[in-house]
Amino acid sequence: MKKRITLIAAAIFIVITGYIVINIGFRDGTDGNQDNLRTGGEYDHLYHSYAQILAKEDTDKTMTVRLNQETGDFSSDELVLDCSKSGLDFPKWEIGDDIIFYYFKPVDQTSNVSVEDMISGQNLQGAVKDG
Repeated sequence: MKKRITLIAAAIFIVITGYIVINIGFRDGTDGNQDNLRTGGEYDHLYHSYAQILAKEDTDKTMTVRLNQETGDFSSDELVLDCSKSGLDFPKWEIGDDIIFYYFKPVDQTSNVSVEDMISGQNLQGAVKDG
């Protein structure tokens, strides 16, 4: 009988020790579920800007826009947006539409801006446009 109790206690000890080693011993210092919230720096942050569409090029999915507010991200108030990312509904946008486009800061201020997402500027009626 004592042998059985000793074996059960040893088994419980091994299970608890294994749990501690696996769940605490091999952690990388983060909170697990919060891993997707870490950022590596300025070029990992998704920015947004407000603009109006001036021209569209359906063949290469680009559009020329005029920014509606000043931002230090671009050297000009007119720029070319690269909308070739899959998932963007390019055909729905028309010349003259007000848009909000989301992007990662460009390394070169004169290059085309690769757009991550785009929504209608009409969706934010009454909102403060802060860039």
